[in-house]
Amino acid sequence: MIELVGERAAVSLFISNVHEQIEAGKVQAAEGAAVARMLDEAGLARLKVSAAGRIPNLHGYPRAVTR
Repeated sequence: MIELVGERAAVSLFISNVHEQIEAGKVQAAEGAAVARMLDEAGLARLKVSAAGRIPNLHGYPRAVTR
């Protein structure tokens, strides 16, 4: 996916999917936090946005929002 759309877009799409699964009850919020920690450990924390900012996010990682 990164090769197709770039790193930032790929992470945003991935995080958006995780958020949708949390909202649907398929994934627990703690698992979403674990995903964010995994991304941090993979060196992707530089992609984070302000958690209190205007950009929808999950633990600081921006979500791809289509609506």
